[in-house]
Amino acid sequence: MFHSFYTVVFLSIFTAVMKGPKSFNVENDFCFTKEDCYEYNLPTFFISLKASSWLEEEILAEKIVSLNSCVIQDAETGLSVITQGFTKLQNIDELPDSLTDFAKHVLTHYKRPAVKKRFQHHFETTFDHYSVQNSKIQATNSLLKESYRIHTSLGTVTADEIIGCGTSYHSDDSQKSEDYHPQRSRNYTVDKICEDPGSPQDSILMSQLREFRHRSVELSKIDVNQISDLRLLSLDFIYLFSEEIDKSVTKYLGTEGHLSHVPEFACDRPKDIDPVTFNWCMKLANFRFNDNNNKWMELQKTTIAMLNEAITNYDKPVVQVANLLHTVSVPIFPSTSGHCHTDTQAFFNFNCRAPRLLINPNESKVEDTHIHNFVSYIIKLVFGIEDILKHEWANGRLHSEKTGKFKPDYVAYVRTRSTRHDLTIAEVKPTESSSRKPPSDLVKLGQQMKLMLNNLVSYKIPNPVVCGILVEGKKCSLYKMDIVGPAFYRMVHVVSFSLCTNKSEVSLIPNMFMWMSCLKDITIETAKQIEQTEIARAKGKGKRKLDDFIPESWVRRGSCAYKYSKTIQ
Repeated sequence: MFHSFYTVVFLSIFTAVMKGPKSFNVENDFCFTKEDCYEYNLPTFFISLKASSWLEEEILAEKIVSLNSCVIQDAETGLSVITQGFTKLQNIDELPDSLTDFAKHVLTHYKRPAVKKRFQHHFETTFDHYSVQNSKIQATNSLLKESYRIHTSLGTVTADEIIGCGTSYHSDDSQKSEDYHPQRSRNYTVDKICEDPGSPQDSILMSQLREFRHRSVELSKIDVNQISDLRLLSLDFIYLFSEEIDKSVTKYLGTEGHLSHVPEFACDRPKDIDPVTFNWCMKLANFRFNDNNNKWMELQKTTIAMLNEAITNYDKPVVQVANLLHTVSVPIFPSTSGHCHTDTQAFFNFNCRAPRLLINPNESKVEDTHIHNFVSYIIKLVFGIEDILKHEWANGRLHSEKTGKFKPDYVAYVRTRSTRHDLTIAEVKPTESSSRKPPSDLVKLGQQMKLMLNNLVSYKIPNPVVCGILVEGKKCSLYKMDIVGPAFYRMVHVVSFSLCTNKSEVSLIPNMFMWMSCLKDITIETAKQIEQTEIARAKGKGKRKLDDFIPESWVRRGSCAYKYSKTIQ
């Protein structure tokens, strides 16, 4: 809601309006905030535009072109967006009368033929100038990239020139995206790309990103290897959002456009955990043995004491972290012989296997070994203790996928009667090197999450959300996905963090646990929705309002296939 301060400003605007357009001046400095635009679903160029500027056609035309040139390319569309925005404001009952009158005045102003003609002139002039400048920037960057490719140097190009000619996020339509795949030596084509006619229900953001997808489709016809994963995901109607602009599809809307939309997809922070867990981590990281012939027993005593302290004095999350430390610390500090000697040690023989966090680097290149040593223990402790979830490891097939195309390394699912619903998957690769053929692990993860989500929509599960875990070497990234509109799958990058792979990194475990628990909570919420839906159906109360469900018309079946074409010369 608008505060009393804004009411005062609106009154001053109203007074100026009553005196006529010519009385508007810089003292009428009210402008819409990001919160206002988010709350009332207004276009992003409404932000920071002073009230006095709304009746200055040249200023308004420059603002629209600078922020929305990839979507709004003619004056008629620009006027339509202005009209739609102020019509919304005019119809909101709780707004002050002063702002409502201001909205009416702006609408009346831009309906005048003379005003439309002036606005069209200013828009076309500004757009032509912007197009020329943008073409220069793209040409300069193409020359710089080609020069660097040939000579591995930028020669006499100075840092100032590079900064001045650098491509902005907003204008990145070059064929070679910044995260292209240089290791792919063969040419691939994309099969089964569906058309996207758009929808009258689209927000401004959706319309902008559908235009982005259209451009991605055109680029995919040239060279798939030189297209970023953000663009390849969009071919499957999947749009990846992240608070980190480099990883988010909103980077193509410019920095201001990205920041204005962050509140729409920002994720909740994980719950804090008691600092005692970090004290335990530091104790283990600096652990010194008294008897080198009895290391295993010393670690057992230390970590079990931590576990006992957690159970006696702290809540469940602290107990879980203590359990993690107990599980992984013995493999961190293996005995010199690697064998169990006493009956007590034999009882805990699962901890006497090959060292989980101190293995040979070459061995970690094997996928199954990498999962066992660096990934499985955190997933098992966080997801495995939930009674509502079931689990499948080692390349199990997605239930809703019949061809065997997708085989994730881990699946968490729920089973109701004879039906299985997949909720969270993990894809694990022992190194961070990119795939030599499309799709990449990120694109493949997105395609699988879309398939899982489609299955939940088909079963009329309200507000479904699915999750994904992507491990590339020591880096772990968490994702979630939902559907927010027709053919619009919103994939959100929750967080990326480093895995604990050796003794010196044991202090990373609490952070790993907190974020993995955050993803688990999302999974459990959807699992409960499934369970409640099935219970209601069993009692004959399965009918709900249509508003509770995602329309089947929003779903897009299938996913893009990539075919080898020929060797690149």
